[in-house]
Amino acid sequence: MTQKIFNPEQYGMVICPCCNRQGYIQHPNRQCCPQCGGFGFIKKEVMENKNISASNPLNAKHISDEEQ
Repeated sequence: MTQKIFNPEQYGMVICPCCNRQGYIQHPNRQCCPQCGGFGFIKKEVMENKNISASNPLNAKHISDEEQ
């Protein structure tokens, strides 16, 4: 049986800097990584633009801004 290996570069992902690919953090106790959600990898664009997120309502462009 051949072993399948996940190649994060193929999907535009990098190792999560918060948990270092483990999927969990130890401080203050063991819990799921808040940055990657336990996967261990994050999208490159999220890492590069970590201060700008379209899902954050404070950074999202309001619909009425497009109409003007």
